[in-house]
Amino acid sequence: MLCNRAVASAEPVGLLLGGSFFAFNVIGTFNRQQTLGHAARQTGLTWPATLLSSVVLAGRPRFSASGSAPGV
Repeated sequence: MLCNRAVASAEPVGLLLGGSFFAFNVIGTFNRQQTLGHAARQTGLTWPATLLSSVVLAGRPRFSASGSAPGV
């Protein structure tokens, strides 16, 4: 797997991306508990609401994988 140069360079990038996602969740949890005063259960229940609102606000994609606009 590490013989291919593209795969070998993609492995650390994937590791950093996964680590940053995990760190965001940890820091967000600490922020909600310390700043907002939420209990552990409240903090855990706010994550799905945050996820759903970010998905809804992101809207549908402007372009598809083929490069053309959706519905065209």
